[in-house]
This record gives sequence, structure tokens and C-alpha cells, in this order.
Amino acid sequence: MWEEGVNASKPVKLFAEEGDPKYLDSESKQGYGGVLDTFTAPPVNSGVGSTSVMVALDGKHTQLSFMMKIIPSPDWFVGLSSEDLCESGKWRKHFYAELRPMDAGTDQGFTFTAPNWPHEPHQPISEITNVEPNHPASSFYYPEYEPQQTLKQRDSCTHCSKFFNISELLFLISTFLPLVSAVTHCEVTEWTEWTPCSQTCGFGKRKRSRDALSLPSKGGANCPPLRQESLCGSMRNCKWNHFSFLNKNGPKRRHSRGH
Repeated sequence: MWEEGVNASKPVKLFAEEGDPKYLDSESKQGYGGVLDTFTAPPVNSGVGSTSVMVALDGKHTQLSFMMKIIPSPDWFVGLSSEDLCESGKWRKHFYAELRPMDAGTDQGFTFTAPNWPHEPHQPISEITNVEPNHPASSFYYPEYEPQQTLKQRDSCTHCSKFFNISELLFLISTFLPLVSAVTHCEVTEWTEWTPCSQTCGFGKRKRSRDALSLPSKGGANCPPLRQESLCGSMRNCKWNHFSFLNKNGPKRRHSRGH
């Protein structure tokens, strides 16, 4: 979805600047490009709050990425990028992270309410610290303080309000996810008619297709195959005189013997 040190894609830019998830949803489709599940959590409507969401994971899809826009801000967000929740072949029982604000590199504003000031060319995504950006106007500029650790991982957490228990999370997903009203299953149209055979003489292929009416989300069922091919044709369709003897109704050769 995003990576520190790499320029933001257009969907990441639009989400970081405007909070519009539409393009992120279209870029990361469930069941495509190695993505098992996509999710959207309810927003935190005040400066202090919490939100939660269920995420589907399996043995082949163990990494988690997400973004949460900081509002108001020019292009700032917090999130995780490809965090692997599987370690040494086992799910990590607890995971707790303290996340620092990230700069998408698409706007030059230093303060939360800075006017639109596009960054051209765009800069790589970077972490905002107490000394970076190195400008006194920055809302996070406090050079007199020591920088804090950006990511912590603990086996237990005594003072944090929330931690993820991956094993329990997977159980909850497999048990209750089909009952969640927000689940969207893939729906497809009927098959089109078969195309004409690609060969009029010999063996060829014919094709048919169908379209996806709605894409899956929130753990919904993935789309079935949308394209299908099959063999068609026959050597008997070839108008070759060399094989006329195979046709019972074809011309017969008369034999004569000389004296």
C-alpha cells in the first residue's frame, strides 16, 4: 500500500491529502494482486478515541498494511506497512505499536491547517520527527526533546488500551464474519455466448466471458473465473481430397486389370 522512502502512489496521495479512500479501494482489490482482504475502520471522531475492525488472515497472507489520515493536516497519516504478523511459522500472540506521523511527501505544509501547497516534484514518504522537517514552523518541531522510539513490540501490555490477539482474532473472523452486514460477496453476470471457433479447418478454441457486478470486501467470497476457453472444430471440416476415402459418401476409385 505504501512504503517509507518511496514516493506515494496517486491513491495514497489522495487519501493522505483529502481522506478519500475510493482510489485505495480500487487499487487494492480483495482477491487480486496478493490481497486476501480489504477493510475500512470507523473514523476516530475526536482527538482521543479508538476504533476497531476485523481482518482476515491466513498462512499465505500474513502481512498487514493500513493508513489513517491525520485531520486536519496537509498530507500526514499514521499506519503500518507490510507488518508481518507471523513469526517463525506461528502467529504473534500480541502486537502493540506506537506509530509516529508520516509525511506523504505531496504537500509542503508545516502546520495542521496549512493551505494547499503542492510539493513538486513529490518527495518520498518520510517519518515526521521532533527535528524533521527542520523548520521552526513545523507543528512537530521540538528539538529540545529526545526523539521517541517509533515502534514497540511487547509480549504483554499493562497500560495500553488495546492489543491484538491474532489467534482469537482469526477465531472471531471465521465464526462471525459471515454474519456481518457489511460483507460484500462477488456477484457476476451470466456467461456470454461462445465465440465462433478460431479455426474452420482442424482444431481451434472458442471463448466466453462474464463480468463482475460487485467486487468482494470485508471477507466476502471471491469472484469465480470470468474467462473460459474450450476446444472446438474437427479435421473432418477440412475440404481436403487427400482424405476423401475417409468419407463413406466420397468418390470411389475403380480398379481395372490389363490383359
